[in-house]
Amino acid sequence: MHRPTRTDLLPFLLLFVLAGATPSLAKAADALEPQRRLEEGITIRLEPGYSAWNLNLDKMSEQLPTPENGLVGPLLVDQAKNNFGLGLGIGYNIRGHVSILLQFRGHGWDIGDRQRGGAGVATLEVGWHPAAMLEALEVLSPTARRWWDASLHLGAGYGVIGEDRALDGLVLAFGFRAEAFVNDWLSLGAGLTWLPLKLSRYVVNWSGGLDHDLPDGSGGHVLFPSLTIAVHAPVGH
Repeated sequence: MHRPTRTDLLPFLLLFVLAGATPSLAKAADALEPQRRLEEGITIRLEPGYSAWNLNLDKMSEQLPTPENGLVGPLLVDQAKNNFGLGLGIGYNIRGHVSILLQFRGHGWDIGDRQRGGAGVATLEVGWHPAAMLEALEVLSPTARRWWDASLHLGAGYGVIGEDRALDGLVLAFGFRAEAFVNDWLSLGAGLTWLPLKLSRYVVNWSGGLDHDLPDGSGGHVLFPSLTIAVHAPVGH
């Protein structure tokens, strides 16, 4: 797998610089248009970010027969490249407390070449928004306009990565988001998602149906730091 370089760290730096600037943007917009806390309704998310995959070569090699245990390195792990990626999601928030989100995250590499590869993860996630509970307990004022929201989310789904060889199977998801409302329907923010890989199938040839089971899973993980641009459509307003 590609080892991180200084260039690979630039997306993380950009992420936190922009995340720090987001509250200032939201406060400036407050003078122009009223804002409100996240309420019940539909949310659509666009999340440009950086997709960093870390595959466990040793764990996979131990489970594969000869000669694939010697080919998984050059034909899968060494080919897989980290790159800028994109997240897309649609979800529903319940009374500002809990959200249910269908999320996709993916990236490709060498797209313009004849030999290209890619990776993608689709997950169903549940998010918890603790600020709503703090308002219910009156730790935060339930009547004041709140221009921000934060959430923790977890879920599971399906992932795939490959070029000459491929992996697919189960992926878990854990992460957080912080965002600021520019107005009552648009929010900007940043987040970080950690996706442990439990991929259970090693594919030699898709069309030929040649593959091997990985009973102990692939091991490894994905880190996906991202910006988030969300459009909210409240229900009942």
